[in-house]
Amino acid sequence: MKQAVSRWMAVAWLVGAASASALAQQAPNNPPRDDERELRAALADWRDASNVGDWRRAASHYAHGALIEFPGRPDYTYEEMQRNASRPPTVTWRHDFQIVEVFVEGALAVMRVDFTSEQKQADGSWKPGESIETLQVWRLQPDGRWRITRTLSGKLP
Repeated sequence: MKQAVSRWMAVAWLVGAASASALAQQAPNNPPRDDERELRAALADWRDASNVGDWRRAASHYAHGALIEFPGRPDYTYEEMQRNASRPPTVTWRHDFQIVEVFVEGALAVMRVDFTSEQKQADGSWKPGESIETLQVWRLQPDGRWRITRTLSGKLP
C-alpha cells in the first residue's frame, strides 16, 4: 500500500511539472479544444476495439514508451503491446468502465477510471473478471491525438 501511495504521489508531481511546461508552450491563437470529451471518446474507442478483438486499434491509444502496471503482473510495455496486437487473442475479454474523474491541464491529462472485465467461457457464457481502479496519464501528441503514457492499476474490493 505504501508503494502504491508513493507511485500516485510521483505521478501527481509529474503531472504538476508537465502541466506548467505545457501551459508555457500553449499557443494563444489556437481554438479551444474540448479535451475532456476527446479523452472520454478515446477511452470508449479503446474499449470498443478491445471488446471486438481489434488489438491494433486498441494499441493505437497508447503513446510510444507507454507503461502499464497491473497488480500481481509484470509491467506491460508499449513494445509488448505492439508485438501482441498482431497475434490472435488466446482469451476473449469484454471490458467496461466508469470514469470517476478527469483532470486536464494543457497537454497533459489524468483520468481515474474503474474498469470491469468478463472472460468468455467455452460454453459462450461470460465469467466476471477483475474490477480494477486505474489512474491513467494521457499526453496530447504532436498529431493532435490524446494517447495514454502511463497506467497504474489496483484491484477494487
